[in-house]
Amino acid sequence: PGASQVILDQFWKLASLDQSTRVQAARVLIESLQKKEEDQLEYVIKRLVKGLSSNRDAARQGYALALTEVQ
Repeated sequence: PGASQVILDQFWKLASLDQSTRVQAARVLIESLQKKEEDQLEYVIKRLVKGLSSNRDAARQGYALALTEVQ
């Protein structure tokens, strides 16, 4: 199953140069997984791990932040 649009939108925000945007995106991503979208956990983890090697300026920080919060 594909990820919801809410989750997909957060991946772009995790790469933002603005720290508060990255933090908020991580929060929304984690809350989405905890509330109703646990079935997408595997997809999210794979995508976050892949994002750790991104060349985008702040992607590594944002993806690492979110990855450390996934439980």
